[in-house]
Formats: sequence, C-alpha cells, structure tokens
Amino acid sequence: MADTAFSLAVEGLTEPTKNQSINHKRRTNKYLKQTFQE
Repeated sequence: MADTAFSLAVEGLTEPTKNQSINHKRRTNKYLKQTFQE
C-alpha cells in the first residue's frame, strides 16, 4: 500500500496527470487573456 502511494506520488511529480495538465493549460490561457486584455 505504501509502495503504491509512493509510486503514485513520484508519478505525479515527474509526469503530471492528464487532468492536471489540462487545468494548468486552462489557468495559463486565462492568465494570458487577462494580460493581453489590459
């Protein structure tokens, strides 16, 4: 159990999950839109 949690944590650090990367892209796009609108 601990090994699984550890490997999942390592995977999360080295290779973000699909959802995390999608959320990151959305935040980046929002930030860029706000920056260029000003």
